[in-house]
Amino acid sequence: ALLAALGQRRPHLLNHLVDQAGPQAFAQALATLEARQMVEALCLLADAPRASVCAHLPPSARRRWPTAQARRPRGWRALLRRA
Repeated sequence: ALLAALGQRRPHLLNHLVDQAGPQAFAQALATLEARQMVEALCLLADAPRASVCAHLPPSARRRWPTAQARRPRGWRALLRRA
């Protein structure tokens, strides 16, 4: 469901998944994605769910943010400061 919502760029579905699974489970799912996908998903989330998910991301996932090889989504640097 996460990859489908991300592939379709559907923020409302991503926010619903955070509500449904909880921020900790969502963060664990994001941690398994490529850095580019993880950053894109975080950028599509609303502010409150993004902050909750970022607080639960494992340190290894946080370290991968700056290394995303693809073009970074708008606002990715602000995500680093918020976490």
